[in-house]
Amino acid sequence: MYVVKDRPGRSSYAARRWYASVCCFLLVYLIIISVILIIFALFSFFGDGISKGIAVFKLLLSILFAAVVAFAVVRKNARAMGIVMILMLVVAMVDIVNVFVSLLGKSNAGQAFFAILFSLVRIAYIIHLFFVANKYSLFFGLPKGTIANPTKVVPRLQFYNPLTKHSKLAPTLEQKMWKFCLTIAAFISYGNARLGCKNMNGEDVDWFAAIKLPPGVDERKGKSFVYFDSTQDGWEMSPEAIDSNKSAIGATINQIYGIDKMRTFTIAYNDDSPVKAVDSNRGHSKGVAAFDNDVGFWMVHSIPNFPPLKKYDYPKSGTRFAQSLLCLSLSTNALEDVGQYMRFAQVTPFLSNLPDSFKVVAPSLVDVVNKKSLSNSDTIFTTIRGLETLDGKRARGFSKHKKFGADLWYDFIAPNLKTPMAVETWRSGSGKDVGTKCGKKENVYDVNTVNILGKTFLNTNDHSKWGVSMNRDVPAVCIGDVNRQRSQYKRGGGAVCIEDVKLWETFHGSVGDYNGCRVRP
Repeated sequence: MYVVKDRPGRSSYAARRWYASVCCFLLVYLIIISVILIIFALFSFFGDGISKGIAVFKLLLSILFAAVVAFAVVRKNARAMGIVMILMLVVAMVDIVNVFVSLLGKSNAGQAFFAILFSLVRIAYIIHLFFVANKYSLFFGLPKGTIANPTKVVPRLQFYNPLTKHSKLAPTLEQKMWKFCLTIAAFISYGNARLGCKNMNGEDVDWFAAIKLPPGVDERKGKSFVYFDSTQDGWEMSPEAIDSNKSAIGATINQIYGIDKMRTFTIAYNDDSPVKAVDSNRGHSKGVAAFDNDVGFWMVHSIPNFPPLKKYDYPKSGTRFAQSLLCLSLSTNALEDVGQYMRFAQVTPFLSNLPDSFKVVAPSLVDVVNKKSLSNSDTIFTTIRGLETLDGKRARGFSKHKKFGADLWYDFIAPNLKTPMAVETWRSGSGKDVGTKCGKKENVYDVNTVNILGKTFLNTNDHSKWGVSMNRDVPAVCIGDVNRQRSQYKRGGGAVCIEDVKLWETFHGSVGDYNGCRVRP
C-alpha cells in the first residue's frame, strides 16, 4: 500500500504546512509566468498569414493557462497545477510548430535548430516535473486505496537537485528556489534577441559609427576598423576583424539572415551589389535595414558588393580602401521616414522582404522594394527626415533625387545645418571633382588626409563618405554614400547626420590636412 508520511521527528501538521508552502510558492510563480506568456503572445499577434494564426492560438492557450492558475489559487485546488503542466507541454509543442513555419519562410536554420532543441529540453523537463509531482501526489492526490498514516515513518519527499550530490536529503530553501527557477526557465517561451545595432560585445547599442581602415595602416590587411558609440570618448580599435560575425558590424548585419520572414522587414541595397552590375541610372546609395513589429536597425555605409546575399562576410574588394558606416537603432514607427529617404535616393535593393503588415506602417517601402521613386509630376527632389533612436538621440536623414542636379554636401546638407563642413569622399574616380567650395553658401572643404589613433592615410586610399561640422556650436557628423564629384549631381543618395559632442570631437580630430578657401590677393 502506497502511504505518504512525514520524516522522523516531525508531525503530520508540519508536513502539511511544508506541502502548503511549496504549493503557494509554485502558484505565485505560475501567476507571474501566465502574465509573461500572455505578453509574449500579444507581441507576436501582429504577424500575418500562418504566423498570425499560431499567435492567436497561443494567445488563447495562454489565457486558458492563466485561468487554470487562477482557479488553482482561488479554489486552493492543487490538481489544477497538473493541468497547468499539460498546458505547458502544448505551449512548447506550439513553439516547435512555429519554428517549422519560420523555416518555411527561409528563416535561419542554425537558429531554428537551437529553438527546437530548447523546446524539446523544456518538454522533457516538464514531463520530469510532472512525474515527480504525480509520484508524490502533489497534484492528483493519493492513489485509490491509499491510506495516509502519519504515525509510521518513511523517508520524506525526494527532489533531484543539480547543485548537490545528496539528492535524497531534505531540500533546503535555497535548493527549493533553484528547483523553481529551473521550472520558470522551462515555462518561458523561446524568443530572439532584440533587432538593433550591436556593439563590440554583441550587445544592444543605440547607435554607432565606424571607419574601416585601409591596408598599410592596420595589421589585418584592410580588415581592421575603428568603432565609436555613445558610451565612448574616442575611437576604439575593434578586437574583431570586419569579416567576423562577432564584430559589431558583423553581429548587426548578421541579423538579416536569421529572421522570421513572416514578421520582419529586411532590405539590403547597393548600387554596386554582390549580385548585379552597377546601375548608374539609380542612386549612388548603400545600406542595410531590418525591423520587426517593434524595433530594428538602419545602417548606411560606403562599401561596394556588401553585404553578401546569403551569409555574412566581407568582400575582398572592400579591403583596398577605407570605408565608413553608421548604424541607428530605431522604433518601427520611424520606418516611413526611412522609406521616404530611400525612395528619394532611388536605392537599388538586391535583398528584401516586405510582409503585408509593414505595407500599412510604411507605405513608401512598397515603392522602395519595387524600385519606384518620384513621379514625373513631382517638383521637390530633396527630403530631410527627422529620426530619433530608441534612447532618444536625434538624427536627420538628408536624401536627394537625381533631378536635384547639385552637390549633396555644399548645396543641401551644409546650408541646412548652417555650418561650414570638412568632407571626406572618394575623389579618385574618372569624374571631375567638385573641390572645396566657398562663397554664397556655407563653405565645404575637401579633406586630404585622415588621422585615426595615430595612423594617417591619404584621401586616395579612402572610399568613405563622411562630413563633420567645422563649428563646435553645431556638433554635427554626417555619414552617407555620395561622393563630391560632378557626375554624382545626377545620382540619388544621401547622408544621415547626428549632433553629438563626443562624436563630433572624434571626427573633427580625425581631419588632418584639408583644402581651405583661396585667399584673394
